[in-house]
Formats: sequence, C-alpha cells, structure tokens
Amino acid sequence: MSEIYSEYIENAKNIFGEISEEKLKGLEFGIYSVKTIMASYEVNIEDFSDEIIFETDGSLDGKIDYYSVMYYEDNEYRFLGNREFEEILNSNKIDKIDFHLFQLKDRNRGYSLNETFLIRSVLYDIIKKPQEEFSKLPYNDLIKELQKNIFSTIQNNKKIVKIYFYYVISKDEEAEKNKEVLQLRNVLKEELNSGSYGIELEFFNIDRLNDTLKSIINEKTFKIKFDKKRQLIVDDESMILISNLKDYFEFLILKNKITFRDGLSVGNVREFLGNNKVNSDIEKSLETEFNLDFWKLNNGITILVDDYNYSTKENNILILERPRVVNGLQTSHVIFNFFKKDENLLDQEQRHILIRIIKASDVENNKKISKATNNQSAIINKDMVALDTFQIQLQEEFEKNKVIYKLKRDAKLKKEDHVDATDVAKAIVLVRDLDVYVAKTKGDKWLHELNTYEKIFTTDVTINICVFSTLMLKLVSQELMNSEIKDIKNIGNNQFLYFIFVLILKRYNYKFENTYLEKIKDIYFKAKNDIKELQKNINESIREIGNYIEDIEDDKLKDKNIINLIKNKKFCDKFSDYVKNK
Repeated sequence: MSEIYSEYIENAKNIFGEISEEKLKGLEFGIYSVKTIMASYEVNIEDFSDEIIFETDGSLDGKIDYYSVMYYEDNEYRFLGNREFEEILNSNKIDKIDFHLFQLKDRNRGYSLNETFLIRSVLYDIIKKPQEEFSKLPYNDLIKELQKNIFSTIQNNKKIVKIYFYYVISKDEEAEKNKEVLQLRNVLKEELNSGSYGIELEFFNIDRLNDTLKSIINEKTFKIKFDKKRQLIVDDESMILISNLKDYFEFLILKNKITFRDGLSVGNVREFLGNNKVNSDIEKSLETEFNLDFWKLNNGITILVDDYNYSTKENNILILERPRVVNGLQTSHVIFNFFKKDENLLDQEQRHILIRIIKASDVENNKKISKATNNQSAIINKDMVALDTFQIQLQEEFEKNKVIYKLKRDAKLKKEDHVDATDVAKAIVLVRDLDVYVAKTKGDKWLHELNTYEKIFTTDVTINICVFSTLMLKLVSQELMNSEIKDIKNIGNNQFLYFIFVLILKRYNYKFENTYLEKIKDIYFKAKNDIKELQKNINESIREIGNYIEDIEDDKLKDKNIINLIKNKKFCDKFSDYVKNK
C-alpha cells in the first residue's frame, strides 16, 4: 500500500470510523471516496447512510459506480434517501436538485482517455435522449431510473439542476497534467451545458481526497493571508487587516477545489442574492477598475470568529477559529465567481480588500455586529430574525403546530404553505394594539423601518401569543374563502380580512388589553374545534363591516372609493375605536 494511500485511510478513520483490511479491498475505496466528496459540500457526516448512496450493480452501469441526489429545501441541502423522487420534483418548496455521479478506479489506477470518452457518451445519453429512446439502450434498471429522474427534472424547467460527475482514482496522478483528459472535459461542458441545467466534470486523485479529508477534519480552522506591509489595527477582541484579492479568494475555497465554502455563511443574515444591482456593480468594479484599489470601492468583509492568532511560522498568516462571514457575503460570492471564471487573473492580481476580524461567540453580539455592518445590499429586519434566539424558538413552536415559519426571505414557499415574520407582526399589532391601519397598509418592507422589530416583539409578547395569534389569523383567512357571502361592496372579502378578524375576536369575548393576550390560544382552539361556529361568526362579521361602511356619517370618508377608504388612517382608527368600545 502506497504512503499516500495509507494517509487517506488514516484520515478516513478520523471521520468514518475504523476501516478493516477487508473493507480496503475492491470498491470499498469507492464508498469512502463518495462520502468524502459529498462531505466537502458542507453536509454533516452523520447524515450519511447506505440508503442515500446508490451503488449500481457493475454491469451495464455506463461508467457510473455510485450516485447520490440532493435537493435544497428550507435553506439547506438534504439527501433524497427514502423520499420518492416524484414528490421532490413536484414540490413547490424545492427549487434546486443536484445529481452527483461517480466513476471510481481503485488498485492504484490512473486517468484514462478512453474512460473519459465513455463518460462523455453516457452523459450525452442521459441528458439528451428522450426516455423512450434511452429505455432501449443497454443500461441496467438503476441507471434507467437515474436517467428518468435527470431528464424529467430538466424538462420540468422549474428547478435549478446541477449534474456533477466525479472521476476518482486511487493513484496520485494529476489530471491537470493530462492535457487530453482536460481538453475533453472542456468539450464536454461546451457540448452539454445549457441554460436549464449545469454540468461539471471533476477529477479526484488520492492526493485531492487526502486534502479534502483534512479540510473536513480541520473545518473549524481557517487560514487567511494579509498584507504585512500595511498597518494592522489590533486590540484584544478585534483586528482590521488588508488582504490581497487572490489571498481572500483562496480563503473562500476548499483547497485544490474551486468550490465556495458554504460553511462560511453560517450566521449570515442573508443568502447570496445573485445578480442584483449591488452585486452587478461589485462585479463591474472587479472587471474594470484595475488602477483603483478594490478596498477603496467596497465596504469590506466582517468575519466573526471564536478566536484568532498569528501563525508561528509566517507572520502574515492569520489563523481563524470557526469564522463566519456576517457582512460581505455578497461581495465574497462575487469575488469567488469572478476568479472562478478565469483563474489566470489570480497571478496578476494586485488589488486588496478590507477585512474586520471580531471575536464574538455569543448570539447577542453576533446579532448586534451583523445588524450594524450590513449595509451594502439593503437588509430588512425580517432577515435579522435568523440571528434572534426568540425567533429560533418561535420557528420550533410553529413546527410543533405543523406550520412552516420562514426566517429568511430567500426561502421559496407558497404563501398558503407557511407564515413569515411579517404575518406574525401583523397578527400581534391586531391582537395587542387593534391597529387595523398598520396591518392593512404595511407590507414586507415595514420591518425595515427604524426600530419596528423592537416595537413589535416586546417583552410582553410571548411565544404563545406570536404563534396562536398568527394561527388564528391564518384560520380566519382560510375560512373566509368558504363564506356564503362572497364579497363586500363588490370587492373580495380578503380585502377586509383584518377588519373581519378583530370583529370575530370580539365575538369570542376577546378584549384588546395586555392582560388578555394569552387568551388568544384558547380562542384559536375553540375556533378550530368548532368550524361551524367560526363560519357563523365570519358571516356575521362580514355583514357588520358592510353595515358599518353604509352608516358612515363623515362626508369626506363617505365620498371615498371603497378601496381607498379601507386604507384611510382616519377610517381605520375610527373602526378600531368602534370595535374596542363594542
């Protein structure tokens, strides 16, 4: 056994447990290779099980020894596992599906041009050939099932599809030195990449597997190189440094692999927002402003760490313990994408970026720092709830009631399938403040207004109040659609949801006082357990709001268009007083 192979086995033991000599034989190398590569995508090693890594039977497998399917749901990657693929494909909650295919060569074998041609052939068949045509080709049933899933996902045209093919060898041969293999990879990408999907052909030798394993083992420790010619600002808890863009790019990627370290975004209030105006401007400055240093054009990066220290060997290397990018994630992704397109640019890069390193391990400090430093892309307070322990508890409580609570704005969910921070906030201002004007007129940007979040989620608002006031509002909204009275004043009943909601609460003897806030839980279950009574209360409340509008005495209000009327602050305030004094 080669020294480099032995190193791989030792590293594998640290992650996957003891490996017997028996398991080292045959394609067991493949199993550990697959797990290693998949773990590099920030997937918890503990999530791995036999059911999520599919092994073909070796015959008619089209050079695919193993494959695994991942999908993106609720802001994290998950494995297909026992879940039916049709369920994944048809889910509106899932917008990304990744297929990971593996060709593995053990017994110290290197890269083969012929093998690469065969990989090209099978990928072409899988992606380009209709299912009816593919089903007649000499592939086994598991590969046919895989092709069906890939092809149907691409045709679905509603998902972001990525196909990764890994060519893995147990030798230390470098693919970069095999020009024919690399050329074929480029041809493959040009032939098969499309606007509806992306394809990557990755080469892993035993050395790269070792590096990947080491990276996983030491994932809490990162190194970043800074410009020692420039003065550092340092105190006991923080430091400010200048780093070359090349060095920062290398900090962002897994060693020897052009893959963004997603783990760096843990604790960031916002996922990468893509090609918005701010990010486009950052990219433009990278492409055009070579004579003006980048740090002068950009607000820089803020990184929270558990600890940091200088390398004892090199005085311009900073070692970071569990770094989290809390500001500058957008900039980081733009830098990553810019150099990934053309790595040759790294060799001549002379520009720099400003980086703040701050020691902060507790949640409250994380939240304060993240809030204070996020000002490049507009950030809404609704994003900030992801860093609030109260909101995390709130999410858990909603889950107990089988309701999805969305913490971040990039989660793509149907409105009827979830509630979000704005929904909760509106429910609170209704049951606590009886403020139908705010509920009616304020949208998602409302929580971005100064101190709004702090005004709503006060100490007297408990988890129960948040959950059950929101659930009650959601229940009324659902049953409003079933009302025998189809509209008020020839506009949809939903326009009057908040007016009807507070009238219904009054019919359940609710008083809009702080001492009554906790009673909303009992009212919710009473309404839920007797839908007929709720529907009766809805119908009576619809008639009541209709009569209230008919009886308006204020000429200025009476003359208003009905849509404008119910958004008028004076009208809403008068109605709130009417309900409170009933």
